[in-house]
Order: sequence, then structure tokens, then C-alpha cells
Amino acid sequence: MAYHGEGFFANPPPSRERPLLRRQRVLLSLASLLSQRGRVSRTFLDKLLFLLKEEYSLDEHMPFYSFYPYNYGPFSQLFYYDLRKLKDAGCLLGERVTPLGVEKGQEIDAGVTEAVEDVVNRFATEEEAVKYVYSKYPEYTVKSKLLDSAAARVEPGFFTIGYEGKNIDSFLNILIQNKITVLADVRYNAFSMNFAFTESKLVEYLSKVGIRYVHFKYLGIPGEKRKELDSPQAYEELFDEYSRTILPANMAHFKRLEELGRKERVALLCFEKDATFCHRGVIAHKLEGAGFEVGNL
Repeated sequence: MAYHGEGFFANPPPSRERPLLRRQRVLLSLASLLSQRGRVSRTFLDKLLFLLKEEYSLDEHMPFYSFYPYNYGPFSQLFYYDLRKLKDAGCLLGERVTPLGVEKGQEIDAGVTEAVEDVVNRFATEEEAVKYVYSKYPEYTVKSKLLDSAAARVEPGFFTIGYEGKNIDSFLNILIQNKITVLADVRYNAFSMNFAFTESKLVEYLSKVGIRYVHFKYLGIPGEKRKELDSPQAYEELFDEYSRTILPANMAHFKRLEELGRKERVALLCFEKDATFCHRGVIAHKLEGAGFEVGNL
């Protein structure tokens, strides 16, 4: 059941309060309805938000939650972040929705309300929702503590991935679904304005899903060399210099990366979405020359 209304794009009324995001209002609406029925829990909320994305297509009409496999099926870091924000805003008290939260949860389009009511009516208990999700979406159960599953052997090799345009939940889901075991960060400085992709936070997130992080600083390009990249020609000149000078000067690090890829399933990380505009594309080409196949995620 997909929602095709227009109200998602209506401008919110002016207010001195910081307006809530549309996904946060959906969360409050869902929590309010579950609270009325005495069934609210974080796990139940998480699973129903997942179904609102997968089966009601709410993500096609607003920036919504992304999910990745974790201890109890699909999981969203952004969902837990929003719970904290909504508590700070006075909309939640523990897992109870405050009167303000109830009011804010009503500020959604009628079509969204219908979707929320429908998904709640489908499941009498949290256990029913979990059982349904596990049955229909087994790809999200590969890390589950509720299932007995021996770790399947994965073929070693290389992939590349950029985090541009991704949130941490969708990023982790891509890694897990492609059975990545090591994330090789080839940025010179493992820092990002998107804090989730700064080294310390990445290590934290990756360790929770059993993926190892390795920083190959010296396979990166120093920031001063990345200035004024305003044309395809500028990128071409930079990557030519990289392949002629920086990479040959750091072959010990490249050889270490090669050895890692003989035993592990490795994703090379940098920022750019398109590897054509990233030096990881040069590294990938060098690996292909050494006999490896390299995929792009």
C-alpha cells in the first residue's frame, strides 16, 4: 500500500519553536497510537517504522528512516537519535507521548495517518510484528541474536564505496548486505562534516555489526592538494599526480591493502559517490592490474 498524497510537501505554519521533521511527526503519531493500545516499545516502533518504509513507501515522499541488520532485525540509528531529540523537545517522557507530542503527531497528512493506523492494526503484539519481519525480510536478520546461524564463508576481494548522500543506516546496510568484513578508509584525514563518518564514530558503528575498520592514511590525498577541483580536467590532473607520485611513494601501504584483500572482503572508503571523481578509483585500477576484481557499491 503506497501513499500518494500531496500534503507531505505543505509548508509548516510559522512558529517560534524549531519545527519537527516530518519523519519525527510520523514517529509521534505511531507512538501515540501504540500508547493508546498499551503496546508501545522501542522494538515495536522500530519494526513498524521499517514496514512503513518498505510496504507503505513513506520514504518516497519524505526523508525517512533507513535500516540495517542488527541484533533483533532491522535497526535504525536515526530512529534512536530522534527519540532523544523528541525527549529534549518535550514530546516524549520515557516511552510515553506527552500532550505536546500527541498534538505534534496529529500534524501529518490524512494519508499518512491512514498508513500509520493500518500498520498498527495489522499486529496485535510486538512478537507478531517481529515474526512477520523475520519471515518476509530475511536479509535483515543476518546479524540477529534471535536466530541460530553459523557464519557463512564469504569470498575475499575488493569493493569501493563513497558515503556522499548516505546516512549511517543506509551505509551500514550496504556493507552488511554485501558481506563486507573490513572497511579500508583511504581518506588522508578520517574526518567528515557528517560526524557519523568521522573515524571514532565509524569504528563504534562498525564494531557493533562485526566489521573491522582500518585507516590507510598514506593512500589518501592531503587536503591542500584537493583545492580548486572545479572541472573534470582538474580531477584528471590530480589523479595523474597521485598515480605518478603519491601512490608509488606508499607502495608498502598498498601491499598491505593487497594482502588484506586476499583474506577479507574489503570496501575502500572515501567521500565521493562517483569513484570516477575519487582517488579510490585509481587505487581500484591498481588493484585490478594486480589481478583483483573490484566492484563498486
